[in-house]
Amino acid sequence: MSPTKTYVTVLTTDHYLPGVLALQQSLLNVDAKYPLLVVASETLEAATLMTLEKLGMQVCVVSALAYHDDVIERMTQDAWPIEVIHSATKLKILSLVDYEKIVYLDSDMIVRANIDDLFDRPHASAVWDWCGQSRMARHQGLNSGLLVIEPNISEYHNALALMDAQVGYDQDVFRALWPHWMDSPHLQLEPTLNVFVMGIEDLIKMRFLAFKDIQVLHYVGNPKPFQIRNFDLSKTLEFLNYLYWEYVNQAYLRLK
Repeated sequence: MSPTKTYVTVLTTDHYLPGVLALQQSLLNVDAKYPLLVVASETLEAATLMTLEKLGMQVCVVSALAYHDDVIERMTQDAWPIEVIHSATKLKILSLVDYEKIVYLDSDMIVRANIDDLFDRPHASAVWDWCGQSRMARHQGLNSGLLVIEPNISEYHNALALMDAQVGYDQDVFRALWPHWMDSPHLQLEPTLNVFVMGIEDLIKMRFLAFKDIQVLHYVGNPKPFQIRNFDLSKTLEFLNYLYWEYVNQAYLRLK
C-alpha cells in the first residue's frame, strides 16, 4: 500500500543536494515514521537524482515554476539569494494529491526531535515568521519553511493565480492563499518548530526557549552551512554550522 502521508522538501538546484541529504539524515536520526519525498526540478543532473534514490528517498520530478520577470527583477535588486528566486516550484507541493497529508520542510532545515505529530495538525498549520526571531515583534504572518498541507488541486490553481498576480515570492503566496491564518491560533505552531539559527543566541538569552527544546533548526540566510568548511567553534553560529556537517557526513557514509 502506498503511503498517504509523507515529509516533503523541494530541490531545484544541484548545489543544494547536501541540504536535502542532511534533512533526510536528521529525520532518520529521530526515527521519523514517514518517508521523505523530494520534489525535484527536471533540470537537475542525473547524478543528483541517483544520489537521492540511492539513499532511499522518493523522488517526484516536476517542471519548474518561475515567477514573473518583474518579481524576479525586484528580488534581484533586493539581493535575494538565488534559491529564493527559484522558490516558485515550492507551490507544486499543493498538487501532491496522491497524499492525504504532507509536512513540508525547507531543505536548509535540521530536525532535532521527532515531529510526526505534525501530521495530526490541521491543514495550513505553520509557525510565525518572527522579525529577527524576537519575541517582541512578529513579522507579517507565517513562515513558509515548515507547512502542514492537505494537497488540493483547486488550492494549487489558486496559488498559481496569486503567483501570476505578482503578489511576491512563495511565502507571500501562502500568506495570501490563507488570509485567515493570522487570526487562527489553532493553525499557529509552536515557535520551537522553526527556529532561525541566526537569532538563536538572542532567543536563549531572553529565555524565550532553551536549546534542548528546539525541534527544528532553520539555517536561513547565506552562506549555507554546507558551503562552509572552516569553523570558529567559539562562535555559536559557526558551531551550529559545524554540527550541521555531522548530518551531511552521516548521509555520505551511507552512500559508500
